[in-house]
Amino acid sequence: MASPRVHGGSPASPAAATAALSISISISISISISISISISISISISISISISISISISIAPHPISPQYPEQ
Repeated sequence: MASPRVHGGSPASPAAATAALSISISISISISISISISISISISISISISISISISISIAPHPISPQYPEQ
């Protein structure tokens, strides 16, 4: 028999209807290149790259009508 995967063996509780999704992505890239050549000729190369990406997704809907009465 193919039984559904149930965690804890309890039926779907109203708390499961409250979806809570939180995604936080932070990417920081810093590249610094410095080249200095001095042979009676002055060559100076300076490259600075700074990339900062910040993604924040937060989804937390609240159930409109809870299945359990508040006492």
